[in-house]
Amino acid sequence: MMKKIAALLLSAVMIAGILPAVAFGADIIARGECGAEGDNVTWTLDDEGTLTISGTGAMKGGMPPQDWQSVKTVVIKNGVTSIGDGAFWGCENMTSVELPDSMTSIGDAAFYICHNLTSVIIPKNVTNIEVSFYYCWGLTEVNVDPENPVYTSADGVLINKNKAELKYYPEGKTDKNYTVPDSVKSIGDGAFYRSKVTNVKIPEGVTSIGDSAFFLSSIESIEIPNSVTDIGKGAFTACNNLKSISIPYGVESIKEYTFEGCSSLESVEIPQTITEIGEAAFSGCTSLKDIYYGGTQDQWNEYFSGFNGLPESTEIHFNEFTITVNSGANGTAEASAETAEAGATITVTATPDNGYMVDEMTYTPEGGSAEDIKTNRSFIMPEANVTIEVTFKEKTAYDYKNGDINDDGDVTQTDKLILSRYLAKWDGYKNKIKNLDAADINGDGDVTQTDKLILSRYLAKWTGYDKYFN
Repeated sequence: MMKKIAALLLSAVMIAGILPAVAFGADIIARGECGAEGDNVTWTLDDEGTLTISGTGAMKGGMPPQDWQSVKTVVIKNGVTSIGDGAFWGCENMTSVELPDSMTSIGDAAFYICHNLTSVIIPKNVTNIEVSFYYCWGLTEVNVDPENPVYTSADGVLINKNKAELKYYPEGKTDKNYTVPDSVKSIGDGAFYRSKVTNVKIPEGVTSIGDSAFFLSSIESIEIPNSVTDIGKGAFTACNNLKSISIPYGVESIKEYTFEGCSSLESVEIPQTITEIGEAAFSGCTSLKDIYYGGTQDQWNEYFSGFNGLPESTEIHFNEFTITVNSGANGTAEASAETAEAGATITVTATPDNGYMVDEMTYTPEGGSAEDIKTNRSFIMPEANVTIEVTFKEKTAYDYKNGDINDDGDVTQTDKLILSRYLAKWDGYKNKIKNLDAADINGDGDVTQTDKLILSRYLAKWTGYDKYFN
């Protein structure tokens, strides 16, 4: 009898322990369908905020039911294969989500405005992820199942292995400095959307930056290598902390809205490979003071004459190269400018000391070979710094005859004709002067109308003018 009583008491205690769990367990408070085909996928929501999704196949997209705004935890059961566009839009209280191995695709803006979601694990069979995590302020890491053939995670950053594309840098990640991995070849659309990172270094080998890649991010500086040849629309829109940027040589256009709203942007380096600036590319760049353009003013006018989207205070600096003049003893020389844009005409004036004449005159582009300019004494500025070398030698009776401009051994009306047309800038007459020193009849280092006057009066046999001719 005592054994029976003890057994009954034990059973009562066990039942008493179970009853509260049953009585106070989570209750289903709402349910419905969320399948792309209707009832192929269903959902239930309990009073503890757990949303359970089960079924077979794809979830539909679009705004979620109003009931989902209270969701804290999402559990998607095996069998569900995809999350539709905007499926969890606005589930601000969601803190975690469990995705099944049956999942293969996550739609665009699937978790839009899920502020309290802190981490996500991408299952092994997911092969397509759109721009899924906009406005997930608390998301600090996206991890990936090691068996996933398409995606991987590097320090919580999502990378598409197949495309070598940096897909998503979590908005809640608090690191200030970030270097893109060497394996990456492209920065995806919206990849750094609203990120808190302030300094980004992109390695050589990356070729493109996607649309809205850094939209609303906190970047202050960014290093972009010359391997990048394409920067997408709105890539840096509303990057309010960005102060300066250098666009790589090889990029051909600044697309629509690229720097729109970059209110702290002060300077931009634009290479001469850029031939197009899109609509509102610099709209709202109220602090933009300087644009350093790699081409000439003529090129800027050719490509951007209709572009007027810059603040009035913005100054455009055109590409200029330095000109250094080295002259030896027994004379001086100077160029018509100390700096010049590529394509500009540069003239050199040499003034020998009394009894001396120009011996050699050359210009050498940096990294190039010397070019003789003794006869023409001018050149077209290359895309490089230039050094001009001028040397002088003592005159002798055998060097040249003053006034013998065509170097035929005599001073005649032909020389006067050549000099007159040279001074009048007739085409081809610069090349007919065989010796510019012979045209500088008064020896003042320049060929002017005064030399023409002396030559004319000498040929007319005016008294006293033969002193200029040896």
